[in-house]
Amino acid sequence: SEALSRLVREFESVSGIPVELKVEGTEPTLPVAQRVALYRVIQEALANAFKHSGSLRVELRLAFTPGETSLCVEDSGRGFDPSTVRPGHGLGNMRTRIEELEGRLTLQSAPGEGTRVQVSLPGG
Repeated sequence: SEALSRLVREFESVSGIPVELKVEGTEPTLPVAQRVALYRVIQEALANAFKHSGSLRVELRLAFTPGETSLCVEDSGRGFDPSTVRPGHGLGNMRTRIEELEGRLTLQSAPGEGTRVQVSLPGG
């Protein structure tokens, strides 16, 4: 959580985009691989929001429940049609990181409706 707070503060300082950070549940001791994967996905999702979305805000939710850790990074930007965009290294890397940990990553976006990256990892 402390590393996440620092990342959010740095992102806000560099981008000028406010981030609403919500952490729900009690943070368990996650394996290092899961912590690193979540951190890298958050970094990439925030970078994409800054570079591509034109968003005026980002919402980041991290929830810990028995048996699952979930993450949602959502911006209110211009969005895009995922079926017409060839995923770059960033999206591909995010998906690979999460799937290697038996997790699931979903991307939802539509023109004019922002973008949502959701991650679910077993454990928590």
